[in-house]
Amino acid sequence: MTIMVSIKEFAELTGIGINRLREMTKITGFPAMHSGRHTLIHKDDAVNWLRDYVKKQSNAQGSNRLR
Repeated sequence: MTIMVSIKEFAELTGIGINRLREMTKITGFPAMHSGRHTLIHKDDAVNWLRDYVKKQSNAQGSNRLR
């Protein structure tokens, strides 16, 4: 059971590009841990964070369409 994964591993799991993931790890609240040159992502928390992020983006776009 793997809890923490590298950016490369998370990219392979999700299909999100490595550069985009590097940017996302800098977003406040994204479940990542920086240790020197290495960044580890908490796999389960990150998947949940992404689901919530997509829902918020969808809701924001939907409310913009209503205007």
